[in-house]
Amino acid sequence: SYTVVVHPFPNIKSIPELASINIEHRPVEVTPKELEDALEVIRGSRSKFFTKNGPAESGDRVEVDFAVRLDGKVIDGGDSKNHHLIIGGKSFLPGFEEALVGLKAGEEKEFPLQVPADYFHKPIAGKLLQASVTIRSVQKVEKPELTDDFAKTLGSFNSLEDIRERVRGGIHEEKAAKERQRVRLAILESLTEKADITVPESAAEDQLEGMLEDFDQDLHARGMELSMYLAHLGKTQDDIKKDWRKDAEKQVKIAAVLHKITKDNSISASAGEIDAELAQAVQSAAASGQLTPNQIDLGALRRSVSDKIVTEKTLLFIENICAKPQN
Repeated sequence: SYTVVVHPFPNIKSIPELASINIEHRPVEVTPKELEDALEVIRGSRSKFFTKNGPAESGDRVEVDFAVRLDGKVIDGGDSKNHHLIIGGKSFLPGFEEALVGLKAGEEKEFPLQVPADYFHKPIAGKLLQASVTIRSVQKVEKPELTDDFAKTLGSFNSLEDIRERVRGGIHEEKAAKERQRVRLAILESLTEKADITVPESAAEDQLEGMLEDFDQDLHARGMELSMYLAHLGKTQDDIKKDWRKDAEKQVKIAAVLHKITKDNSISASAGEIDAELAQAVQSAAASGQLTPNQIDLGALRRSVSDKIVTEKTLLFIENICAKPQN
């Protein structure tokens, strides 16, 4: 004997006509500052470093041992040995790099760190931390000049202008992709807001569990634990679920709208499309070294590939109807 538990699909009473939605594309431009910042990153990647006996200054690279504490306990990811950073590179907590100016190799320092209230890592936002640092080495950074000769060292470039055009094109492509994502999301949100959809409790709960699992994996990737994160916030998983419930219901509604549009317009993936995408996915999985061909579940991967193709086709379908170029 066996038991089957069926979760009801969201009840879609109506969704607005696609033609009634009008989302305007914003122009995509690459500013001179964006281009120069990108070129500066390239320069930095080809920097040379020279040992410096004097005190550290802005622009120098230092190797440090550090620990950052809150109420006497090291925060998640708050300690490291032989850590390299560029003073002024703004890759660390605000105020940390500035506190290293004037220190020489072998010197130690303890200092407070006031974290801004709007800092992205919420457990320490607005908190007063205590940092301790040991300087292992100080190095002067020498960046190459942006010249045609430098451009030729980077590959198949004949001039600095070739690099500028390649970098400009890459930035434009990235910004265009983000704009397309914004437009698609705006269309889906507009459709969802105007649709009459009832979300079953089980569907919202499933979505919340998925969101919490993804968040947990993201924290692990950054060397943090969900339990510690919640403890810093003074919240439980149930509290987080309450905070996220509206977003979860919104995501369920968006998925339901996409499903209905796909079904109503008979959007599907052909066997040829699936096979081509599947071959590429298998090759990528094997090349990454994470899975061998024998470990790959081809059935599950085929379903995933098919879903991806159908979703992209549906998004392109609604984008062609609902998105308008800027006047």
